[in-house]
Amino acid sequence: MLQSLHHYDIRKTFRRLALIPSLLLVHLGSAPLAMGEGEGEALWLAAECGDSVTVSNTLAMHPEVVNHRQGRDESTPLYIATQNGYFNIVKRLLQCSETLVDAKMIDGITPLMIAAQEGHLGILEALIRRGADLNLTNAQGTTALMIAAQYNHGAANLLLRYGADPTLAKKNGTTALIMATNWSQLGVVQALLRAGADPNQRDALGRTALTFAAGRNDLGILMELLRQPQIECDSPDRLNRTPLWWAASRGHERIVGALLDKALLTSCRVNLNHVGLKEAFATGEPPQFVPASILEVAIKNSHFRVIELLLRSPDINLDIFKPLALH
Repeated sequence: MLQSLHHYDIRKTFRRLALIPSLLLVHLGSAPLAMGEGEGEALWLAAECGDSVTVSNTLAMHPEVVNHRQGRDESTPLYIATQNGYFNIVKRLLQCSETLVDAKMIDGITPLMIAAQEGHLGILEALIRRGADLNLTNAQGTTALMIAAQYNHGAANLLLRYGADPTLAKKNGTTALIMATNWSQLGVVQALLRAGADPNQRDALGRTALTFAAGRNDLGILMELLRQPQIECDSPDRLNRTPLWWAASRGHERIVGALLDKALLTSCRVNLNHVGLKEAFATGEPPQFVPASILEVAIKNSHFRVIELLLRSPDINLDIFKPLALH
């Protein structure tokens, strides 16, 4: 594999070297005598290298090659310029009426998505104003907003301001809110909630943003989610594990305390006697799932502070306690 990639890089280098005379002519404003399909490759290479003069001259002489595709990902000049953050080149490409602003690469990635990923806000806004589809998805069902939600560079706020849908989900059910929570992006979480993101929306495994905040010990995001009037504090995943169960199993005492306080001070229901399923491994045998209450899983993992917090609650039922047998 490495050898084939090495040969690919060598071939790519020789192609670029062969284009140098043509690129020089284009850069100087003189059309080459016979480039064949080289005009498109010259434009793509100029966009990749940040050569705005060659880009302008090529488009002036051959505007029809503006959507030329190249490389294993079949990227366009607009995509490669966006990826590298060349705002002036992107601006020039967008001035061409034939430019396909939503042209997808081989994996479904669009220029808008790569701009959101890289945090090129000026380019992102230019693409939006040119008519880029805010809610277009790649092969996995990911939108530009979901990609931006993983970072804290303002792209999510910009997309939301122009009307990106915060309720869309990937093929696996993951939402922008879940992604922002999983990447500990409190500012993005707040922006998504203000824009109407549903804090109770589940992924394919039944997990909500609150599940991720509890499991990752992110108190800031957890408190932001708990402030939502519609939040479901005790929502179980597909294996019947609630946010409190996850926090107790991992020893996240601040999260456990916050969830218990929320239940004490509001009508948000938290079942301390909830029984989830814990994955157990036995040597030489396939994994199995065994019942484990919140208190049981805290005891099994020796999370003493969590045990103390649970035992303080008058709602705890000690009669359901049965030590786990993992053999």
